[in-house]
Order: sequence, then structure tokens, then C-alpha cells
Amino acid sequence: MTKEETLAYIAGIIDGEGYVCIVRMRPTKKNPSGEWIARIGVKMTDEAPVRLCQTTFGGSLSVFTPKSINYRRQQWCWSVTAKKAASVIIALLPYLQIKGNQGLLCIQLDETKHKIGEHFHNCLTQDEIDARHRLWL
Repeated sequence: MTKEETLAYIAGIIDGEGYVCIVRMRPTKKNPSGEWIARIGVKMTDEAPVRLCQTTFGGSLSVFTPKSINYRRQQWCWSVTAKKAASVIIALLPYLQIKGNQGLLCIQLDETKHKIGEHFHNCLTQDEIDARHRLWL
């Protein structure tokens, strides 16, 4: 497959079996404003497409085995989060037919992020917090 064919194939997997979302982490003492994280991934019982995603973009690959094997098959899981997720979404965006809007929201979220010093979460303004919350909803 060419690079474009691979990207189109993976976009089809994401559109059909995957997810593109913003995850909200609860506020903590260390991070009082909470955190919003872009995430893209897929869970399937077929290993090959999931491995292709991981080989192409990196990220986390894991296997989930249900407790009751009589009723369910093993699932292969691939995911990428945060800045890496935004770069994956940018690569797939021209090919995403169903989840393109969610992808755009993740890219917008990534564009709102900045880091000032070690405790950058404490530096978010209320406007930044509100903007991220609107993207998450």
C-alpha cells in the first residue's frame, strides 16, 4: 500500500471501529483546573488492523482478554493521546468521513495548550478553562 492508501485505510478503521475524543481529567490538588486530553484509538478483535495503526503512528498497544471467554473474544487496543493524537488526527483528517468533526475539536484543543514553567496547569486563565470545556462538550 502507498502512504496515502495506508492513511485512508486507517481512517476507515477509525471511522468504523475507533474513537476520536477529548477526555476530561478531574481537577486535583496538583492540577486544580483539571486537564483535557485529545485521544484517538481503536479496539478490535482482529489484530492486524490494530497493529497497522500502532506500526504507522506509534502509541500504546494492549490486549484485553474478557473474564468470560465463552461469550467474548480477545480485543486488541491501540491509542494515542495528547499532542501525538493531534498529529495523528492531522494526518488522517483528509480521509476521515465520519469522525472529522471530532478530529477538528481535538486539533483546536491542542492549539489552546501552552506550557509556562513546571506548574503550567496553575497558569490557565478562566477563559482558557472555559474554552477547553466547550471543546470537550
